[in-house]
Amino acid sequence: MTHDASLPAIETRGLTKVLGRRTVVDALDLTVRRSEVYGFLGPNGAGKTTTLRMLLGLLAPDDGSASVLGFDCQRQGTELRRLVGYVSQLRSLYQDLTVGENLIFFGRMYGLGSERLAERVASETARFQLGASRDHLLGSLPTGVQRRCSLAIALLHEPKLLILDEPTSGMDTTSRREFWAFLGGLVAADTTVLLTTHHLEEVQVCDRLCLMLGGRLHFEGTSRAMVEAFPGPVLLVSAEEVKSAHKILKKEFGASLLGNRVRVHRPGVDPEQVQRLLEAGGIVGARVESVPPTLEDAFIRAAGIPEAGDGG
Repeated sequence: MTHDASLPAIETRGLTKVLGRRTVVDALDLTVRRSEVYGFLGPNGAGKTTTLRMLLGLLAPDDGSASVLGFDCQRQGTELRRLVGYVSQLRSLYQDLTVGENLIFFGRMYGLGSERLAERVASETARFQLGASRDHLLGSLPTGVQRRCSLAIALLHEPKLLILDEPTSGMDTTSRREFWAFLGGLVAADTTVLLTTHHLEEVQVCDRLCLMLGGRLHFEGTSRAMVEAFPGPVLLVSAEEVKSAHKILKKEFGASLLGNRVRVHRPGVDPEQVQRLLEAGGIVGARVESVPPTLEDAFIRAAGIPEAGDGG
């Protein structure tokens, strides 16, 4: 296979990986279109990172197939990695080199010539505001700066596909907002983006998303479609003794505590039923209101995670 712009950016068929006795990725069928932002959701252990490693040709599947930008991931891993930028959750850069030294080292690894390398380093240093940190050892810098350096390096060779594993981890709110604005510019320039994130509000900017549970694909579509796939109002509970209310409702309904209010995600629960349960537990005067479900509510319902968001 060759780099064919008419093919999907990513396509897997029956992709499977077994580690020990556990099937980590189970017959995954996935298609990511060109020039879209695709969100890859799932709780820890769902198989997301294992899938990313197979897509990059770093881990061989036990069954099925995967292609990226028209290249077979298992047989043409070296070729496809020249067209892919990857930002891992892990610290994959050299902590004992400066920011500038990391940029130059990885730029050379990508095969950039001296003149082109200097241009690309200058461009990405400016884009990610790394100028003031360029001569500092990477390991001495805050996590947010290190993440920006990782993103700059992943874009040095102007990849056709950018794979991001929790890209905004360690960034403050302002930096995350700037990052998403920058991502929109990439897609406008025909770069495909596949990302995992635990910030569900960020996934709403994705063109499409999928949800992996236990190594299997449980949902694929837009964020709006995911909310519609798990319908029914959510009950929002306010009480002076909110932690006690949460304990009671968590035991009965698998409710979660978000901020200073309890959310009852289970469909079909009646507000009066919640009131009676709380009063029986000695909590009087609680306010229970019915609200439309959010993407996070849909995720919790789909994944069956009763303690998601527990404690804030």
